[in-house]
Amino acid sequence: MRPILQIRDLTLGAGRPKICVPIVGRNLSEILTQAQKLKPLNPDMAEWRMDWFAGAQDPQLLQTAMNALREALPQLPLLFTFRTRAEGGEQACTNEQYLSICRQAIQSNCCDLVDLELFSCGEALSELTDLAKNSKVATIFSSHHFDRTPPFEELLTIQQRMEQLGADICKIAVMPLSAQDVVTLLSATIQMSETACCPVITMSMGALGAVSRICGELTGCCLTFGAAEQGSAPGQIPVSELRHMLEALKLTP
Repeated sequence: MRPILQIRDLTLGAGRPKICVPIVGRNLSEILTQAQKLKPLNPDMAEWRMDWFAGAQDPQLLQTAMNALREALPQLPLLFTFRTRAEGGEQACTNEQYLSICRQAIQSNCCDLVDLELFSCGEALSELTDLAKNSKVATIFSSHHFDRTPPFEELLTIQQRMEQLGADICKIAVMPLSAQDVVTLLSATIQMSETACCPVITMSMGALGAVSRICGELTGCCLTFGAAEQGSAPGQIPVSELRHMLEALKLTP
């Protein structure tokens, strides 16, 4: 039995991968416009990529945007993510600025999940994890490899470390340089999903790895990211196409 996680009315880890749509507005107007446009797409979750927001490093502007987005999408599960430039994000920031943004997101009363970069948080990861548990916010520990696909055993080691540190969900994204890299990621995902105590998210980026975004029911990946208008990572498939693909590959009634 694969592990599951309940977020509002959404069950992660059961059935097909759930669809998450990124919001990547540069200002509050763009953020709210994108939030309205994703509603007809009926995603399972929205991810606000805070690093795209020009005011992300201003606590007052950030809180205003958090409140407005929660009000615009009151029922939809919301994942808040500030992706550092070192892991493919839009803004450079100091380590302390990154940690401060994560703390504010957790304590905002606006998000259901928060993404915490395994290697960026360092020793503060334990503090942030405890803060999230006390705030009833689920944690996704993430690790991104934009230049390569780590070997099978290294992928498993990263996932196991995340789990040991208390992740509610483990997320690993890699860049394939060959077809074998894609197979390595998919094989590791199967192993993770069968042995982990929490749900896993994996993806092989770019066109070469696109298959990893649609076969999660087979491999055990609980969430896949689809683009509304503008994606937040290489290889994201438009939501309408992604849903058709997931349905075509459906394994359970």
